[in-house]
Amino acid sequence: MDLTPETFIAINKVWTAIYQEALRDLPTWHKRFITQVTRMVMTNIYTFTVKRGGMTEWIGDRTMQNLISRKIELTIREWQSSIEFEKKEIKYDQIGNRKAAVEGLAMDKIYHEIDLVVDWLLNGHNASGYNGYDEKPFFNAAHPIAASAKTFTNYYDDLDLDAEGLYAARQGMRLVQGDDGRSLSIKPVVLWHSAPLEGKAEAVIKKQLLSGGESNLDYQRFELLAIDELGDVLAWGLLDPNKPMGPLLHHIGDSTDPRMLRVAGDLHKTGIWGFDQDDNMGGLWWQTICKAIAPSD
Repeated sequence: MDLTPETFIAINKVWTAIYQEALRDLPTWHKRFITQVTRMVMTNIYTFTVKRGGMTEWIGDRTMQNLISRKIELTIREWQSSIEFEKKEIKYDQIGNRKAAVEGLAMDKIYHEIDLVVDWLLNGHNASGYNGYDEKPFFNAAHPIAASAKTFTNYYDDLDLDAEGLYAARQGMRLVQGDDGRSLSIKPVVLWHSAPLEGKAEAVIKKQLLSGGESNLDYQRFELLAIDELGDVLAWGLLDPNKPMGPLLHHIGDSTDPRMLRVAGDLHKTGIWGFDQDDNMGGLWWQTICKAIAPSD
């Protein structure tokens, strides 16, 4: 095969198709935890309000809402993944042997995003590097609500995954208020958990009857989401994935599909095909998620 511009265009087209097909077969659960925004700036300050929405009766002068403007600042980090190929692979029609490597790039992209989400699920209770807009750790036992002078928790450092623990976590989320002091109408419907807690999660959600023969009030109340990437930590929590904004913000400064970064030819014995992604993750709506650590048996 000749090393012409048309050859490299054709290779790029074939590899892109393989890449896109591989993406369709990879996990997507992490997208339920994030709001994804693409902006071509290195550092961005996101401003938003934390309220449910609604209208007031118009009597007399128009009533203006004086809500707190919440801000989070994210600075992107640079990532890349690529494969190198030799020009003799093109010359002797061996490019098809790179199918597995191209599929690996798709895995790199998806699992990079998964790693960012898992990092926050594991470490979001730490004060260093994981603060939310209220300058508290994203998972925290005392998030302040200005309008009501109350605090709410979305972190439990010793809460078992059983009926009592589920009730406490669920009620805590349902009672959370916005900056205007009104309910945010949080409705957790996903129970996420690490692999070691799978038995407890299934026991409390999938059994119709309790050990004493009574009806299980939590039967099929939540969708179960096992996150193996959490490792052996005894972590679990609840999630409301149906709000306009997710609990985490994924800021993408620049992201492209894989492309020919360097052609192989007279100047280079090897070519490079891959992609760059500039992004970062930050805490957004802590109200839509909670985390608990179950005691070890």
